[in-house]
Amino acid sequence: MLTIAAWMGGSLGRFGNNMNNGFNVIAGWAGVSVKDVKVCQRSDGEPTRVCAPVDGMLTARVLEAAEVREGASIMSADPHGIRDRIEKLDVGAVSVQRQWPDRIRIDLEQRKPIALSQEDGEGSAWRVVDQGGRAFAEADLTKYSRLPRVVGKDASLAAAGLVV
Repeated sequence: MLTIAAWMGGSLGRFGNNMNNGFNVIAGWAGVSVKDVKVCQRSDGEPTRVCAPVDGMLTARVLEAAEVREGASIMSADPHGIRDRIEKLDVGAVSVQRQWPDRIRIDLEQRKPIALSQEDGEGSAWRVVDQGGRAFAEADLTKYSRLPRVVGKDASLAAAGLVV
């Protein structure tokens, strides 16, 4: 009963935060705290040894979504959780690696807008499509008004084959 009351009052939550902060200090002393997070471009869908840079704005969004603080214990950086959060952005395939003792590397496929597609003809919404025929979840159509337009059934998929 006392535990439930403490949890409801928030003291256990503060205790957990204090413990986590303590682990981060110990990790820093042991040399296993995060010192660097790299965001790299995947070439041909596969991570490479050389880290090809990603667009600066996308890098900032990825780092924000990753939620990894410099100085935090590398052991508390969950690669699967980081990947899941980044995949919610408009990026392609994502892989996350802990590189011991103090680095995290995020490899991702940077999607490239290639066309505007309209699946059901007049009246349906235009969508920005990438090189794989996948529509972007959010895209400012005015920014991409000069892209070629593809209309018809399965227009998004067709755009990937038609536009080079």
